[in-house]
Amino acid sequence: MSYDLEINSSATRRSPLVDKSSGSSLNDTINGRSAEEIKELLEKVNNNIYSLEKYTLTLTSGKGVNKQQMKANEKLMLDCLNNLRRAKELIATYDRNDAPIYRRKLATISDRVEEVVKSIRDKEQRGLAEAKRSMNRLSEDERYQEEDKKEKKQLLLKLEGEVKVLEEADYINDVIDERQAQIDKIGNIMNGIRDISQDFNMEVEAQGEKLVNVDNNMENVAGNTKEATKQLQQADKRSKSTGKCLIIIAAIIFCALGALVGILFATGTI
Repeated sequence: MSYDLEINSSATRRSPLVDKSSGSSLNDTINGRSAEEIKELLEKVNNNIYSLEKYTLTLTSGKGVNKQQMKANEKLMLDCLNNLRRAKELIATYDRNDAPIYRRKLATISDRVEEVVKSIRDKEQRGLAEAKRSMNRLSEDERYQEEDKKEKKQLLLKLEGEVKVLEEADYINDVIDERQAQIDKIGNIMNGIRDISQDFNMEVEAQGEKLVNVDNNMENVAGNTKEATKQLQQADKRSKSTGKCLIIIAAIIFCALGALVGILFATGTI
């Protein structure tokens, strides 16, 4: 019985070591999975950026976009926002040495998404403002009914991308309201992306400042080292110069003594 207790006691004492090892292995596994997921998320966002840029070109062309295109574009932007948020969560708990690299990547991609979404919103707002001006002008002038119909048809074409039948002014106003609601959604998505972008840009800037401070400290150390070396060289030169002077003085004294001894010999004093 005592032998069994001793074995159990030893196993209990050794168990923390086993748990520590398994915990470290678990962290490595979690970090590995996080790295893969972060890469996948950022790749998805990059692909979405390409599609959003194509949508921007459609808006610039003046052909107009239909409701299906608008909904698809909204989904792309929401996907970007959700993927960026998920990547942000993963990077916040990612503790490998390459974590700063992922932070910089996320900050850069977030900036790109924000820029594209802002471009879409601005173009949508300009198109909507133009549509409102056209509608107001048509409402104020009802004398030219035939021209009025043509204008409304062109206006709907710009707003919806396609017109099957000529619609009434009330319908056009409804379409304008829908587009305004769409622009508001885009603005909310852009604000969410901007928050992510700002958070990570602040971190990257802080890391950059640390690196700059380290560089400055290194430069100061290098400068101090150069100055110290220069002073040592000058001191060495002075020391060598002083040594030469002492040698010359000693030589002069030696010559003087030699001459004095010679004179004393010549005069028979010695």
